[in-house]
Amino acid sequence: MFKTKPTRILLPVALAVLLVSFVFVVTEMRRSQIMQEATGIQRSQERIRLLVELQLLMTDAETGQRGYMLTGDASYLKPYTQAKEKTNEYLRQLQLEYNGSPLEVQGKASKLMELVGAKFAEIDTTV
Repeated sequence: MFKTKPTRILLPVALAVLLVSFVFVVTEMRRSQIMQEATGIQRSQERIRLLVELQLLMTDAETGQRGYMLTGDASYLKPYTQAKEKTNEYLRQLQLEYNGSPLEVQGKASKLMELVGAKFAEIDTTV
């Protein structure tokens, strides 16, 4: 009679340990997946921030251009020169952010860089 009791207790304990182990493994797999998704979200947010900053810099450059063209006063070129200096840094940061992305995305980033360069070339000729 004493010999049957340990096996009755052992089976439920083994099942409980197995269930807890299964829950732990599934939880760890999901945690890892969530961490990867969070990293992707952070990268996307950084890319958006850089693109917004770049847009603001381009607006500043155009504002300086217009002010100078309307008044002939060189003090209006200050936003333009500051934007031109900062733009290269933002473009380098964007290039680093998009490095390792799919080729389609890298192509769009390259096209953006071309367009920014063309816009500054156009502003340079008018100034």
